[in-house]
Amino acid sequence: MNEAKTKPTDVSVESVLAGVVDPVRQADCPKVAAMTARATGAPPCMWGRSIVGFGRYEALMARLGKFKTGKACLHIKRLADVDEAVLKELIDASVAEKAPKRVDQ
Repeated sequence: MNEAKTKPTDVSVESVLAGVVDPVRQADCPKVAAMTARATGAPPCMWGRSIVGFGRYEALMARLGKFKTGKACLHIKRLADVDEAVLKELIDASVAEKAPKRVDQ
């Protein structure tokens, strides 16, 4: 089972955003955080030292089995390494989430 390298912390999101050096980015960050919080319905939380996350999406991944991830990729060497029912559930959830934005060629 993979363990996430980046984990939620107790660091204040507000203090991290207030520490952004560039004044334009410092003004932009809270606005983007508020937009994302409204869209997700989840409050912001620091993940590691520099990632502001909104909500947790790890329940299926924790049950999946042996895999690696990239920025937006799931890498599986062998189907036997993962729980097929969980993989199907993960695929179904991903497709359902993206369905409204799908553009068929």
